[in-house]
Amino acid sequence: MKKSVPYAVLTGDLIKSAKLSSSELQAARKTLSRAVARLRKWKTPAVCGELDFFRGDAWQLLANDAALGLRIALFLRASMIASGTGDTRIAIGIGAIETIDKRRASLSGGEAFSLSGRALDDMTVYEHVTVALRKDAEPLATWVSVAAQLCGVLVDHWSPRQAEMICDAITPRRSAATYDAIAKRLDQPVSKQAVTKALSHAGWRQVRGAIEMFERTKWAAVLDGF
Repeated sequence: MKKSVPYAVLTGDLIKSAKLSSSELQAARKTLSRAVARLRKWKTPAVCGELDFFRGDAWQLLANDAALGLRIALFLRASMIASGTGDTRIAIGIGAIETIDKRRASLSGGEAFSLSGRALDDMTVYEHVTVALRKDAEPLATWVSVAAQLCGVLVDHWSPRQAEMICDAITPRRSAATYDAIAKRLDQPVSKQAVTKALSHAGWRQVRGAIEMFERTKWAAVLDGF
């Protein structure tokens, strides 16, 4: 029996986009595009194909590895907040894929795309990050979604400075990023103690724990019914 290959599809839309001017909307879209360009430079390129904008304020992106779905989503939100150009909701759909259009992700097809799109449509105004799995993946599906939503609540309270630090901390490296290294790489360098305090107040330890559990999950086994 052929095993399913799990993918993560991220579908999002800009928060309060109706209140953005044309120039502000373009700035927000450019921020997302720059963030995706940074994803391509991770030690293992994180995304497949281009960031696809549609419906004006909506977008879709395909991750190379389902396990990276949550890390990518939180990196994108942190990038938006750090830039001061807005924020975005994100629904992560994990499942199989039938067709991939690398230029236009929204023209691709498969379970992961359907799950992600429906999950975004079903999100309430109180949810900014969620995960959708097939129904037969319960109770894991509910727990993973709740964990992502709790991470989203923490992100809601990040300042631009905290978000900038987390963009660095969340980036995978061959050796773990130390707080001292993060402090030196900031646009305006600060002390290690300032980074430690800021990340502690941002709940970074808890967010990192959720990301690590997400990445240790055997997503192929989930798709094949454990």
